[in-house]
Amino acid sequence: MTHSLPSRPLVLMFPILVIVLSFLTVSASAQEGASADKITNQMCPVTTDEEIDPEFFLETDEGRVYFCCAKCRRRYIRTPEKYAESLAQVLPALFQAGIKDQDTHADDHDDQEQAQTPAEDTPEQVAAEDADNHDAAEGDHDETEGDHDHNAHETGSGFLAKLLGWFGNFHPPSTHFPVAMLFGAALGEMMYRVTRRSVFASGARFCLWFAIPGAVSAAILGWFYAGFAVSDGDWIMTTHRWLGTATALLAVTVLGVGWGRVVRGEGDASRMYLVLLGLAAGAVGLNGFLGGALVYGLDHYAF
Repeated sequence: MTHSLPSRPLVLMFPILVIVLSFLTVSASAQEGASADKITNQMCPVTTDEEIDPEFFLETDEGRVYFCCAKCRRRYIRTPEKYAESLAQVLPALFQAGIKDQDTHADDHDDQEQAQTPAEDTPEQVAAEDADNHDAAEGDHDETEGDHDHNAHETGSGFLAKLLGWFGNFHPPSTHFPVAMLFGAALGEMMYRVTRRSVFASGARFCLWFAIPGAVSAAILGWFYAGFAVSDGDWIMTTHRWLGTATALLAVTVLGVGWGRVVRGEGDASRMYLVLLGLAAGAVGLNGFLGGALVYGLDHYAF
């Protein structure tokens, strides 16, 4: 037999393609986003004494708003009403003038309505209007009951979103397990190939038992934590989102390729299994770096 590997490894390379495509996509979007609009505010509306970082922004009704870090951006997305006052302070005069123009337009509209107000109605007209108002009140009562049912449904949706967001708070601590365990599994397999001591192979299997479900759980919690979106406001967050998802898929693929070795401890490690395990360890390490960059910036390892 000259071909020891079947053709299915081509299908198993899908997670690797996801990683490559995610990097290409977010790099292009980062270049477009950097030149799309001019800087609107110089200070962060969440941490008001910090200068903004152009990489972290959000499109709002007032225009594009910049933040000092991804953490402040997420805090604003969750509770924008909490930062309404500070947002008004950091917005430039252009937006303040636009808001004032809207208020002036609304005042002019009210003045125009008052100018068009007719003279006092006769008693007959007042009686007719009272009858119409009574009928309208009955109709409003029916609509209010319908709105009450609709609001009850919205309350359920809001509770579910809040619950998922609460579960998402466990994403940061949950990432430590797949990072450490995937590195440990890769190191164990490498040491086994060098020494041929079974203790290293057993250690690699033990690490993978925790790493694979840990990677899947961390990826799911990450979606709960950052919200369900295809693209985020900054390329670091988008790359971190999709690279984490691809790493979870890659970890599952490692289990599929090395099922006999990981689960049953049978046979020697295949080349495909070792390659995918090495890629998974590298991907989870890179994503850990991006996770730190979301809070401290890309230069957080600068000497």
